[in-house]
Amino acid sequence: MGRRVVKMDANLAPFMQPAERLPSSFPKQSCSYTALVLSLVIICLALKRRASDRRDRSPRLTDYKLGQAGLMLALMVAYALCLRPLGFLGSTTVFLVADRSSVNADGM
Repeated sequence: MGRRVVKMDANLAPFMQPAERLPSSFPKQSCSYTALVLSLVIICLALKRRASDRRDRSPRLTDYKLGQAGLMLALMVAYALCLRPLGFLGSTTVFLVADRSSVNADGM
């Protein structure tokens, strides 16, 4: 059964392709092991924190500026829809100006 060559290793010399360890083996393995270890550390820390902190410190929904967040989401959708007709520079300029004016209208 032939060994499948990964796209990043496709440009290797033919005599290197059947090798057991390819140049991309180390980055792929180290990244996956690092991600696994960090995920476990984050989960363990979250469980430890939850066990030690039983009081409810979560912010209330009314603490957030929901109107400003909704306006920002609407502006992002409008930006995505205007990219083709107006082009990158035009839609980015309109988005930044509209966003800045909405932030100034809220008193920030």
